[in-house]
Amino acid sequence: MEIICQEFDYTKQLIQRQELFKECFPEYVDENNYNNNDYLWLYHSFPSVPKSFEYVAIFDNQIIGYYAAIPYRYKIGNKVVTTAMVCGVMTSTKHRKMGIFSKLGNFSSEDQKRKGVSFNMTFPIRKVVMPGFLRMGWDIVFELPLYIRFIELSSLLKGRGFGFIAPLVNPIISVYNVLCRKKNKQGYTVRIFTNVEKILEYNEFYEDWSKSVENTLIKDLDFVKWRYGCPSKKYIFFCAYKNDQLVGLLSAREIIKEKVPAIGILDFMVTDKNCLNNLHNALLKEAKLLKKEAIMMMMSRTSSKKYKLLSNAFFKSPFRFHLIIKNLKQEFSKDELYNENYWHLMFVDSDDL
Repeated sequence: MEIICQEFDYTKQLIQRQELFKECFPEYVDENNYNNNDYLWLYHSFPSVPKSFEYVAIFDNQIIGYYAAIPYRYKIGNKVVTTAMVCGVMTSTKHRKMGIFSKLGNFSSEDQKRKGVSFNMTFPIRKVVMPGFLRMGWDIVFELPLYIRFIELSSLLKGRGFGFIAPLVNPIISVYNVLCRKKNKQGYTVRIFTNVEKILEYNEFYEDWSKSVENTLIKDLDFVKWRYGCPSKKYIFFCAYKNDQLVGLLSAREIIKEKVPAIGILDFMVTDKNCLNNLHNALLKEAKLLKKEAIMMMMSRTSSKKYKLLSNAFFKSPFRFHLIIKNLKQEFSKDELYNENYWHLMFVDSDDL
């Protein structure tokens, strides 16, 4: 029988889609990710029309592939365009090596191009998926390493069978964090919020920050209210102020990665670099209060220097995400899209965390 690609109708096909998710990502089923509320939030509450792009591959009346994208808006130079951030890609384990991924991906790209999407983008970390994307005309643009600041190594070592050496290693990590600690800058304060709508100065701050970045996701108040509104997750916002003016914002949530309880950083923006020490110190203090063992963030090497990660005890881990792009309409040159220095990309740009 022929594999048929078509738009996904969640009112009729959601049960099959959720079963495919459970088959492809069994490790997430127990982490509160396999539920209709999270699905409806991600794909059907985004503040735009359409809310999302969703497609499926059908074989023998069964969904054997799923491919979705969120219509994010980006400022590229001085132009604002609709992009499509690809996420939720799944292929049935029983139907691999049938060309489903490529066929469904090409079908979706052509449909989005007709609907005005400028380019596709996503942030894979698994090397196994790269050949499939490259076959569909995607380009690997640059790396986005995962940076980690360890507070202790107990869970990480225990998970690898070396828990017995944690009492020897943890004091070294503590000393290293003390040596890397920078003094807070006078005149700057950090306030912590749990609701982005409580940050009254957000829009003015974001408008000011976005002027300093050539290519950036449009993170206006409507967007962040949606992005930090996932039903199964709670978020923390560290806001740096100078004379009651918001000059830095760091968004985060509690996560568990590789069995390590951690703080995951979604976004990190400053308009005054003098507040960086205060934000790093407040983040470390909160992580310790929450009994976390690490702080993690995805960020380009260029941005990591601007935000002083290495001097604040972060290590560049072996884990690498990548920005990859499929330039659908060719309205931007590679110079405009592929220059790492033009971007400030973090987990907030993806569907992760």
